[in-house]
Amino acid sequence: MAEIDLELCAVSFVNGRRNVLKLLKGEEVEDIPISKFVFDGCSDFRKDVYRALLRIPRGTTKTYSEIASQIGRPRAYRAVAQACSANILAVVIPCHRVVASNGSLGGYSCGVDIKRQLLNIESLACVLKTRTSYIFNVPKTRTS
Repeated sequence: MAEIDLELCAVSFVNGRRNVLKLLKGEEVEDIPISKFVFDGCSDFRKDVYRALLRIPRGTTKTYSEIASQIGRPRAYRAVAQACSANILAVVIPCHRVVASNGSLGGYSCGVDIKRQLLNIESLACVLKTRTSYIFNVPKTRTS
């Protein structure tokens, strides 16, 4: 019988509720500073992953491999993906900004459609790689 090591990890942040609500409405928000986060009970690895995610600028993406390399564990890209899937503050700690190295969106705990929408909210042109071409999913611009 295989054992599964479940890690209970609590993440909290100060004064972030208003920003989360604004983000979900599609309004522009400032990123919550890393110093405002408290990681309680997280492994050092998961803390490193979450801090790296918090450093990804809005409108950009990184791959799971890039995050693994950034935290000094270049072969731990699958563990980075697992840390992302366990992220209980998926909108606040921006695991939606992490994509697969093959150009696809990869997974997302809230579903790939939500991931795509969050990237669009951040005005990022998402590149989805197909067998023969790239498809750009760019949010429509408003004309006044």
